[in-house]
Amino acid sequence: MNKKWLVFLGSGRFQINSIFKAKSLGYSIISFDMDIHAPGFNISDLFFNIDIKNYKLILEKIRQLKIRPIKYISICNEAGIQSEIILNYLNMNSVSNINEYLNKYLFLTNKYHQRQLFKKNTNFQLPKFQIFNFKKKDNYFNFKNTVILKPSDSSGSRGLIVKNKLSEINKNDFLYVKKYSSDRKVLIEDYINGTEFAVEAFVYKKKIEIILINKKVKRKGTSNTVAEAYFAMTTKDRLFKKIKMATEEILENVSLLRKGYFHLEYIIDKKEKIYLVEFAGRGPGFHVFDKFIPFLTGYNIVENNLNFLLNKKIEQFNYKNNLYGLMYFFTSKSRKDEVQLKLNLKEKLNNINYEFGLFNNNKNNIKNKFTDEDRLGYLMIKNKNKKKLIENFNLMKKLIKIY
Repeated sequence: MNKKWLVFLGSGRFQINSIFKAKSLGYSIISFDMDIHAPGFNISDLFFNIDIKNYKLILEKIRQLKIRPIKYISICNEAGIQSEIILNYLNMNSVSNINEYLNKYLFLTNKYHQRQLFKKNTNFQLPKFQIFNFKKKDNYFNFKNTVILKPSDSSGSRGLIVKNKLSEINKNDFLYVKKYSSDRKVLIEDYINGTEFAVEAFVYKKKIEIILINKKVKRKGTSNTVAEAYFAMTTKDRLFKKIKMATEEILENVSLLRKGYFHLEYIIDKKEKIYLVEFAGRGPGFHVFDKFIPFLTGYNIVENNLNFLLNKKIEQFNYKNNLYGLMYFFTSKSRKDEVQLKLNLKEKLNNINYEFGLFNNNKNNIKNKFTDEDRLGYLMIKNKNKKKLIENFNLMKKLIKIY
């Protein structure tokens, strides 16, 4: 019997549930990841320690294996999107110049290209932005207030620096941000002071489905660049409709280029002006996709996403955004290099609907205490009553200790 092969571009902790599900559905798995310790390697039939952005090397490896995969898949992984698109295209077509095809999809991962696209094709509000060259810093005099430096193509709050004014940026700041960018470019933007929201959406058959709108609660001491918690909004929340309409307007302009999941982030200032600050053609990371969405909505998003990618029938999404939900991330506050997280629970709390989980099998080596990578574990709670949700969260939080 011929095996049905799927290639996973990325085999980390946020892809592993999708790999498990694919295996349970009878598929054989080839996985690629630049991390030799990627957990998905342990359950893949074949695995290779290769950077997933290197689509040419991946294609060569597949040819050597003499395997014709059904699909190349990138789950909640910004780095693998372009390779996924290109490899699937090459699997079906023969083209002499892939660069034209690559550039068409560059907006999915590159912040500068995204902003150029939206500036040209929409009337949507964007922060003032520009590619930043430290050697010509004096040329950026139009940035008069607080600014933020970002890698042009990274995510997960990595490589972000906020400065009160342009003159405070030094060479080390510039080099720090630059190292997180695969194209070695740095973006400078006006820093927008306000509340941040993350939207998870799905585009399918010309229909835009808003899955979740999360208000971000920021961690202290990170210049509002790292989220400590996601608070899922309901249709009762005053800004829900405004954010939903903004998302639909944006996706109507770009959805022709790609179906599937999109992750958008906004900042809304005190005057309720809404700014688009992040856009990605992927689902969210840190178990928001494979844990929080199913927990809150009851929708089997992992299996339905695989069915969607494989052109199979998917279950209709019918969630009405009527439950309040909270996903809180525990972080290392002791500044120890290795920490553990434990739920001290003697008996089950039957009256609280919650889920507690760990990252990295609770063996945490903290490399950067000011990015999303600092997260040790998570607590998810849901309730129809907002006040009761907060009460339950405060009770549960006291039972979880960091060692």
